[in-house]
Amino acid sequence: MKGFMVTRSLLAVVLVFACIGNAMADEISQKSAALWRVVQTEFSLIVVPAARNFISNKITVASLKAGGESLSTEAITKVLQQSSPVKLAIASESDAVAAATLERAFLGLKGKIQVAHEVAFIGDKEYEETLVNKAADIGIKLIFVPYP
Repeated sequence: MKGFMVTRSLLAVVLVFACIGNAMADEISQKSAALWRVVQTEFSLIVVPAARNFISNKITVASLKAGGESLSTEAITKVLQQSSPVKLAIASESDAVAAATLERAFLGLKGKIQVAHEVAFIGDKEYEETLVNKAADIGIKLIFVPYP
């Protein structure tokens, strides 16, 4: 009987994580749909990972604003240094983390952009002005897709 209770508890934990993962996938799917409604053309999507809690996301944002790098900033930088035009979309469960990641990538790209790229940011309007200005500074067209 004890083994059955442990199995039930384990099953409950697995179901909780499955629901969380499904919720995350659902939000990214909704953001992807919002992108399609605005641009109606294909973009490559980079999903910036976010922590599951507010404090960790705040620490990540502070680290990026202080000049820290992440795998996501490196990926964005690498894609945008290509010599042929790309269309790249950025989304995350945390708009703050995604915006800080993109802003940090833009800083690393100053003077390194060879061709005109299009970058779409899917998130809260509070990040629009800053990201549009930072993108313009380095010669990238930023398409802002408000969500929700």
